[in-house]
Amino acid sequence: MGVIEDFEQRHVPFEQCWNFRDVGGYPTTDGRAVAWGRYFRSGALEDMHDADRSRLRGMGVRTIVDLRRPEEARDRGVHPAAEIGARYLHLPPLPDGASAELDARFGRAISGERYLGYLDYAAENMRRLFEVLADPASYPLVIHCTAGKDRTGVTTAMALDLAGVDRSIIEADFELTNRDTARWVAWFEANGRIETQSNPDEARRRFGVPPEAIGVFLDGLDERYGGVRGYLASVGLTDAHVAAIRDNLLATDPPLR
Repeated sequence: MGVIEDFEQRHVPFEQCWNFRDVGGYPTTDGRAVAWGRYFRSGALEDMHDADRSRLRGMGVRTIVDLRRPEEARDRGVHPAAEIGARYLHLPPLPDGASAELDARFGRAISGERYLGYLDYAAENMRRLFEVLADPASYPLVIHCTAGKDRTGVTTAMALDLAGVDRSIIEADFELTNRDTARWVAWFEANGRIETQSNPDEARRRFGVPPEAIGVFLDGLDERYGGVRGYLASVGLTDAHVAAIRDNLLATDPPLR
């Protein structure tokens, strides 16, 4: 089964949370696989209703890492982490005001160049985030931002690269975001969060991802830092951290095919 075709297997269809999925099962270049039920990526969690929160509690999540800017997190109200008994860590790679600066530099459209711009702000919290991934007590964990596609997509791509997942699979995982976009837009329209979308291209821009963006980002890391490991070393992550992250993410089970 291919990475794209297995969307239903890894997607957790919460009724009021979008783009929530397990990155388990991906094969690595050394014949291992990412463990199921260890690392989940998602959009914001505050809209979850009681049944959604109960389901999340039943998944045994121990840590939730919130990548949203401070103003975004404040605007959404009380985070459900404490309610489900999970540790909450707020580690925004972008400070308030950074999005406007990125718009001025790269335009509003999502792109790999814009993702690389994140790194101008992100050093301290990127180091802290990957230290969390190196701690076995953190798992199972959820990493999320507002849409679960850009900041979450960048950090997840970096984690999968450290785990030894092939670039083509990392790019395909990134593109899976687009499989949940229509459902998300429909709920937002029905609940008055956005105006009814008359322009499908604009909806895709706001709620989806351009497939090529994560490859451009990873290529940029290769060119500037010698890859993901090189970047993380530049912000203070050690070889021991990287080894621990691999141990925490990888399973002994056969990879998903």
